[in-house]
This record gives sequence, C-alpha cells and structure tokens, in this order.
Amino acid sequence: MKKKIKKRKLITRIKENKVSFFAKQKGISQLALSRLAHCTPQLMSKICTQKRPAVSVVTAIKIARALQISVEELFIIEIDEKKNI
Repeated sequence: MKKKIKKRKLITRIKENKVSFFAKQKGISQLALSRLAHCTPQLMSKICTQKRPAVSVVTAIKIARALQISVEELFIIEIDEKKNI
C-alpha cells in the first residue's frame, strides 16, 4: 500500500515588501502584475499595500518571476517554522 505524502505549504512572514516599488519601476500596474503572477487582483492589492502579513512561497516566486527579479530582492522574509511542522 502506498503511503500518502502530505503536501505542505511553506508559510513565510514578510518583514519588508518591495512589490510596489519594483512594479512602479517597471511600469506594471497591480492588475497587470496579478495577471502575470496568476493571482487575484485582491491578493495582489493586499500584498502591495502590505496588508498581507504572509504569502506562500509559490506566490512569492510567481510574483518575483513576473517582475523578473529574485525573491530575495522582492521580500525580506522569515519562515514560520512552528506553522510548517
């Protein structure tokens, strides 16, 4: 019998967020960025206004790729190990 492997989402706490800065620098609106990153405009708005204290690693990577920069440049993060166990 195969053992089911539980998929886990790594949760990161954002200490600093530079999404708006890089989007403005590249001339990309929040709506366009949400489409490029395959997320909802509401989520992108919360991330850009820093009202979202955490994002999944997958979402962070999608946004970074859409802006053509590294995740490390975009977010200063800390992994919440208590929630990832």
